Amino acid sequence: DRDVTGVQTCALPISNGHYSSFSGGEVVLIILICMVGAGMWQASQYGIHFNSGSLQWFGETYDYPVSASGSAKGMVRVVFDNPHGNIKVTGGDVADVTVTGHKTIRSYHREDADRTNNSTPVELVPQGDRLLVRTNQDHAPDNQRVSDDLEVTIPRNLAVEIRGNVGDYEVSDVAGDLELAGSRGDIRLSQIGGGARIEIGRSDLIRAHDVKGKLDIQGRGSDLELENISGQVTING
Repeated sequence: DRDVTGVQTCALPISNGHYSSFSGGEVVLIILICMVGAGMWQASQYGIHFNSGSLQWFGETYDYPVSASGSAKGMVRVVFDNPHGNIKVTGGDVADVTVTGHKTIRSYHREDADRTNNSTPVELVPQGDRLLVRTNQDHAPDNQRVSDDLEVTIPRNLAVEIRGNVGDYEVSDVAGDLELAGSRGDIRLSQIGGGARIEIGRSDLIRAHDVKGKLDIQGRGSDLELENISGQVTING
Protein backbone atom coordinates (compact mmCIF):
# COMPACT_ATOMS: atom_id res chain seq x y z
CA ASP A 1 0.00 0.00 0.00
CA ARG A 2 0.95 3.65 -0.27
CA ASP A 3 -0.20 6.14 2.38
CA VAL A 4 -1.34 9.71 1.75
CA THR A 5 2.20 11.06 2.08
CA GLY A 6 3.47 8.85 -0.70
CA VAL A 7 5.81 6.87 1.61
CA GLN A 8 5.90 3.16 0.85
CA THR A 9 4.55 1.09 3.71
CA CYS A 10 3.86 -2.57 4.35
CA ALA A 11 0.73 -3.91 6.02
CA LEU A 12 1.00 -6.67 8.60
CA PRO A 13 -2.06 -8.55 9.90
CA ILE A 14 -2.85 -8.41 13.61
CA SER A 15 -5.03 -10.63 15.77
CA ASN A 16 -8.37 -8.80 15.34
CA GLY A 17 -8.27 -9.04 11.55
CA HIS A 18 -7.18 -5.44 10.97
CA TYR A 19 -3.83 -4.43 9.46
CA SER A 20 -0.98 -2.49 11.07
CA SER A 21 1.10 -0.35 8.72
CA PHE A 22 4.86 0.16 9.10
CA SER A 23 6.92 2.65 7.18
CA GLY A 24 10.01 1.53 5.28
CA GLY A 25 12.25 3.04 7.94
CA GLU A 26 10.50 1.15 10.72
CA VAL A 27 10.89 -2.12 8.84
CA VAL A 28 14.62 -1.48 8.41
CA LEU A 29 14.91 -0.70 12.14
CA ILE A 30 13.17 -3.97 13.05
CA ILE A 31 15.51 -5.90 10.76
CA LEU A 32 18.57 -4.21 12.30
CA ILE A 33 17.38 -5.01 15.83
CA CYS A 34 16.94 -8.65 14.83
CA MET A 35 20.40 -8.75 13.27
CA VAL A 36 22.05 -7.22 16.36
CA GLY A 37 20.22 -9.65 18.63
CA ALA A 38 21.26 -12.60 16.51
CA GLY A 39 24.86 -11.37 16.47
CA MET A 40 24.98 -11.02 20.25
CA TRP A 41 23.50 -14.49 20.68
CA GLN A 42 26.08 -15.95 18.29
CA ALA A 43 28.87 -14.12 20.15
CA SER A 44 27.68 -15.63 23.43
CA GLN A 45 28.09 -19.08 21.93
CA TYR A 46 31.76 -18.29 21.36
CA GLY A 47 32.43 -17.07 24.88
CA ILE A 48 31.98 -13.33 24.25
CA HIS A 49 29.48 -10.93 25.78
CA PHE A 50 28.76 -7.22 25.88
CA ASN A 51 28.61 -5.30 29.13
CA SER A 52 28.13 -1.53 29.44
CA GLY A 53 29.20 -1.09 25.85
CA SER A 54 32.44 -3.08 26.16
CA LEU A 55 33.43 -6.38 24.63
CA GLN A 56 34.37 -8.90 27.27
CA TRP A 57 35.43 -12.53 27.50
CA PHE A 58 33.60 -14.73 29.93
CA GLY A 59 33.65 -18.32 31.09
CA GLU A 60 36.05 -19.87 33.56
CA THR A 61 39.81 -19.55 33.98
CA TYR A 62 41.74 -22.82 34.04
CA ASP A 63 45.39 -23.13 35.07
CA TYR A 64 47.90 -25.71 33.88
CA PRO A 65 51.55 -26.26 34.82
CA VAL A 66 54.24 -25.66 32.20
CA SER A 67 57.49 -27.59 32.05
CA ALA A 68 60.03 -28.14 29.28
CA SER A 69 63.79 -28.48 28.87
CA GLY A 70 66.33 -29.01 26.13
CA SER A 71 70.03 -29.03 25.47
CA ALA A 72 71.67 -25.78 24.42
CA LYS A 73 74.76 -27.49 23.00
CA GLY A 74 75.90 -25.70 19.83
CA MET A 75 73.39 -22.88 20.31
CA VAL A 76 74.31 -19.20 20.32
CA ARG A 77 70.83 -17.71 20.74
CA VAL A 78 67.54 -18.56 22.45
CA VAL A 79 64.37 -17.13 20.88
CA PHE A 80 61.03 -16.80 22.65
CA ASP A 81 57.70 -16.77 20.80
CA ASN A 82 55.04 -16.08 23.44
CA PRO A 83 52.28 -13.68 22.31
CA HIS A 84 50.48 -13.42 25.67
CA GLY A 85 52.17 -13.80 29.02
CA ASN A 86 55.14 -12.82 31.15
CA ILE A 87 58.69 -14.03 30.58
CA LYS A 88 61.50 -14.09 33.15
CA VAL A 89 64.92 -15.17 31.83
CA THR A 90 67.90 -15.80 34.10
CA GLY A 91 71.37 -16.82 32.97
CA GLY A 92 73.38 -19.37 34.90
CA ASP A 93 76.18 -21.92 34.80
CA VAL A 94 74.02 -24.56 33.16
CA ALA A 95 74.12 -26.57 29.93
CA ASP A 96 70.38 -26.80 29.26
CA VAL A 97 67.47 -24.42 28.80
CA THR A 98 64.83 -25.13 31.44
CA VAL A 99 61.29 -23.71 31.32
CA THR A 100 58.78 -23.74 34.17
CA GLY A 101 55.66 -21.71 34.89
CA HIS A 102 51.95 -21.92 34.29
CA LYS A 103 49.42 -21.54 31.52
CA THR A 104 46.04 -19.83 31.87
CA ILE A 105 43.19 -20.70 29.52
CA ARG A 106 39.94 -18.75 29.49
CA SER A 107 37.22 -21.08 28.26
CA TYR A 108 33.51 -21.74 28.59
CA HIS A 109 33.98 -25.43 29.40
CA ARG A 110 36.68 -27.42 31.18
CA GLU A 111 36.74 -30.04 28.42
CA ASP A 112 37.47 -27.36 25.81
CA ALA A 113 40.25 -25.91 27.96
CA ASP A 114 41.79 -29.37 28.38
CA ARG A 115 41.85 -29.89 24.61
CA THR A 116 43.43 -26.47 24.11
CA ASN A 117 46.06 -27.23 26.73
CA ASN A 118 47.00 -30.39 24.86
CA SER A 119 47.24 -28.54 21.54
CA THR A 120 49.36 -25.66 22.91
CA PRO A 121 52.40 -27.28 24.52
CA VAL A 122 55.54 -25.31 25.27
CA GLU A 123 58.21 -26.67 22.92
CA LEU A 124 61.96 -26.19 22.57
CA VAL A 125 62.82 -26.49 18.89
CA PRO A 126 66.42 -26.40 17.61
CA GLN A 127 66.78 -24.27 14.47
CA GLY A 128 70.39 -24.25 13.34
CA ASP A 129 72.40 -22.39 15.97
CA ARG A 130 69.35 -21.04 17.77
CA LEU A 131 66.84 -22.66 20.13
CA LEU A 132 63.21 -21.60 19.71
CA VAL A 133 60.94 -21.61 22.76
CA ARG A 134 57.38 -21.45 21.47
CA THR A 135 54.06 -21.67 23.26
CA ASN A 136 51.89 -22.53 20.23
CA GLN A 137 49.14 -20.14 21.30
CA ASP A 138 48.11 -19.77 17.67
CA HIS A 139 46.74 -23.33 17.85
CA ALA A 140 44.01 -22.24 20.30
CA PRO A 141 40.44 -21.60 19.07
CA ASP A 142 39.45 -17.98 18.48
CA ASN A 143 36.91 -18.10 21.32
CA GLN A 144 39.56 -18.91 23.94
CA ARG A 145 42.37 -16.84 25.42
CA VAL A 146 45.68 -18.50 26.30
CA SER A 147 48.45 -16.91 28.34
CA ASP A 148 51.79 -18.47 29.37
CA ASP A 149 53.86 -17.10 32.24
CA LEU A 150 57.36 -18.53 31.85
CA GLU A 151 60.39 -18.67 34.11
CA VAL A 152 63.43 -19.74 32.12
CA THR A 153 67.00 -20.59 33.03
CA ILE A 154 69.52 -20.51 30.17
CA PRO A 155 73.29 -20.82 29.78
CA ARG A 156 74.71 -17.41 30.58
CA ASN A 157 76.63 -17.03 27.30
CA LEU A 158 73.55 -17.19 25.03
CA ALA A 159 72.04 -14.19 23.29
CA VAL A 160 68.33 -13.65 23.94
CA GLU A 161 65.55 -12.68 21.52
CA ILE A 162 61.98 -12.19 22.73
CA ARG A 163 58.91 -11.66 20.57
CA GLY A 164 55.62 -11.05 22.35
CA ASN A 165 52.43 -9.07 22.31
CA VAL A 166 51.22 -8.43 25.85
CA GLY A 167 53.30 -9.29 28.90
CA ASP A 168 56.03 -8.17 31.29
CA TYR A 169 59.64 -9.09 30.58
CA GLU A 170 62.58 -9.58 32.94
CA VAL A 171 66.06 -10.59 31.80
CA SER A 172 69.10 -10.83 34.06
CA ASP A 173 72.63 -12.19 34.22
CA VAL A 174 73.22 -12.98 30.52
CA ALA A 175 76.47 -12.34 28.67
CA GLY A 176 75.05 -12.09 25.16
CA ASP A 177 73.02 -9.46 23.35
CA LEU A 178 69.31 -8.93 23.95
CA GLU A 179 66.58 -8.10 21.42
CA LEU A 180 63.05 -7.56 22.71
CA ALA A 181 59.94 -6.60 20.74
CA GLY A 182 56.43 -6.36 22.16
CA SER A 183 53.20 -4.40 21.96
CA ARG A 184 52.65 -3.71 25.65
CA GLY A 185 54.40 -4.56 28.91
CA ASP A 186 56.94 -3.53 31.53
CA ILE A 187 60.61 -4.34 31.03
CA ARG A 188 63.35 -4.97 33.61
CA LEU A 189 66.93 -5.68 32.58
CA SER A 190 70.00 -6.23 34.75
CA GLN A 191 73.52 -7.54 34.23
CA ILE A 192 73.40 -7.72 30.45
CA GLY A 193 76.88 -8.51 29.09
CA GLY A 194 76.16 -7.39 25.52
CA GLY A 195 73.99 -4.71 23.99
CA ALA A 196 70.21 -4.43 24.28
CA ARG A 197 67.63 -3.34 21.72
CA ILE A 198 64.04 -2.73 22.89
CA GLU A 199 61.01 -2.00 20.73
CA ILE A 200 57.82 -1.64 22.77
CA GLY A 201 54.47 -0.23 21.71
CA ARG A 202 53.50 0.88 25.20
CA SER A 203 55.22 0.44 28.57
CA ASP A 204 54.59 1.87 32.01
CA LEU A 205 58.13 1.05 33.12
CA ILE A 206 61.46 0.34 31.47
CA ARG A 207 64.31 -0.28 33.90
CA ALA A 208 67.85 -1.21 32.81
CA HIS A 209 70.77 -1.66 35.17
CA ASP A 210 74.32 -2.77 34.40
CA VAL A 211 74.29 -3.09 30.62
CA LYS A 212 77.81 -3.51 29.20
CA GLY A 213 76.98 -2.73 25.57
CA LYS A 214 74.89 -0.07 23.88
CA LEU A 215 71.20 0.38 24.67
CA ASP A 216 68.61 1.26 22.01
CA ILE A 217 65.01 1.96 23.14
CA GLN A 218 62.09 2.69 20.82
CA GLY A 219 58.43 3.04 21.73
CA ARG A 220 56.09 4.83 24.10
CA GLY A 221 56.03 4.71 27.88
CA SER A 222 55.78 6.47 31.21
CA ASP A 223 58.83 5.78 33.40
CA LEU A 224 62.38 5.16 32.22
CA GLU A 225 65.17 4.27 34.65
CA LEU A 226 68.71 3.66 33.40
CA GLU A 227 71.78 3.05 35.54
CA ASN A 228 75.35 2.04 34.78
CA ILE A 229 75.05 1.68 30.99
CA SER A 230 78.54 1.29 29.53
CA GLY A 231 77.70 1.83 25.87
CA GLN A 232 75.85 4.52 23.95
CA VAL A 233 72.19 5.07 24.85
CA THR A 234 69.65 5.93 22.14
CA ILE A 235 66.03 6.69 23.02
CA ASN A 236 63.35 7.31 20.39
CA GLY A 237 59.86 7.60 21.81
